[in-house]
Amino acid sequence: MRQISWKDDFIRFKRDGTLFERCPQDPDQKLIKRVIAVEGETIRASDKRRYVSVPLGHCWVEGDHVTHSMDSNFFGPVSVGLIFAKASHIVWPPSRWQRLSSPRDA
Repeated sequence: MRQISWKDDFIRFKRDGTLFERCPQDPDQKLIKRVIAVEGETIRASDKRRYVSVPLGHCWVEGDHVTHSMDSNFFGPVSVGLIFAKASHIVWPPSRWQRLSSPRDA
């Protein structure tokens, strides 16, 4: 998979937004995830057994395939310092060229 992104030092993100982040366990690895909760919110983890309060300066992110995704259910809330770009479009392969939508757009 090839990622095309640009850095914005003033990234503003919100719940349901899609973003690029550095993996908390391996900063050389880049992940694309959806924001499920922002600082100050409480989220129910995908295991349905625990609730997590998202601390200041963090967000809760999940992949679209929750059962097969390395995301906040695996490594916990993500520091906003690891976020480096918002994802807005799929551009590769050209046959899939489209704007990304959130579940609320559907």
